[in-house]
Amino acid sequence: MSSVLNNVNKKDIYELAKKLNEHTQIPNQYFEIGSLFLVNRSFSSDPDRFQEYAVYKRDAFGNGVEFESVTVNVHDDGGQSLGDWLLNWERIPFHECRHPISGTLLSEYSPIPAKNFEFYKNEFKKFQQTY
Repeated sequence: MSSVLNNVNKKDIYELAKKLNEHTQIPNQYFEIGSLFLVNRSFSSDPDRFQEYAVYKRDAFGNGVEFESVTVNVHDDGGQSLGDWLLNWERIPFHECRHPISGTLLSEYSPIPAKNFEFYKNEFKKFQQTY
C-alpha cells in the first residue's frame, strides 16, 4: 500500500494526530489534512480538559460537510488511535463517504461552501492574534 493517499502522506496524518493528542490547542484552532478539516470546539486551552474537534469532509471543490465530533486527547497512545481514525476517513472519497450514524451519503447533505471555510480561516487569524 502506498504511503500517500489522496495526496496526503500517512506520516503527516500521524504527526497531526500526535500533535493534537499531546498538545492543547487554542479554541477555534483549525487543521487541514487532505480532505479533512478539523476545528477545535473546546472552550479552553486548559491541558487538563478534553479537546473536542468538529470534523468536516471536503469534496474536490472545497465544500464540506460536518460528519463527526472527536475528542483528540482521550487515549494515551501518542495519537496512534486518532491517526488510525483520521486515516480511515481520509481514505474514503467524498462521494462514497457515509455519515457514521445515519449511513446517508455525505453528498446528500447540503454542504458548507468552500468560501465559508476560507472566511473562517481568515477570521481565525484575527482571533488568534488577540487570544
